Amino acid sequence: MPWFETAEDATHNAIQHSDMKPKEVAYQMRPDLKPDSAYAWLKNCLNATQPEKMTADQHIAIAKLCYQYDFLHYVAAQLHHSKPEYITPEDAVQSLEEKIAEQQEVIIGLLNARNKLKSVA
Repeated sequence: MPWFETAEDATHNAIQHSDMKPKEVAYQMRPDLKPDSAYAWLKNCLNATQPEKMTADQHIAIAKLCYQYDFLHYVAAQLHHSKPEYITPEDAVQSLEEKIAEQQEVIIGLLNARNKLKSVA
């Protein structure tokens, strides 16, 4: 995992390693601006000497847009967390199914307990 000095470095690296051109990323992020103005905004946000900065949500949006998660790795490193792992949709479904099965067992146990109490009353 590469080391980034700043969130801007991480996001810049993500854009550079994506299949999108920086101008495309900029316009996707700022469709309210003309393409050249959006690109100027992006360059300013990623330039450490400029006061304009992106929000964390904007860094995340670029990570999703570019399918490059350098910002996520940067945040994890800054917070002394392990490298995040991608969870596939299939893994997420399996996890939910396991939780559903566990909760079904709890519900069955509660229903049995209720039925026992009803039969005594």
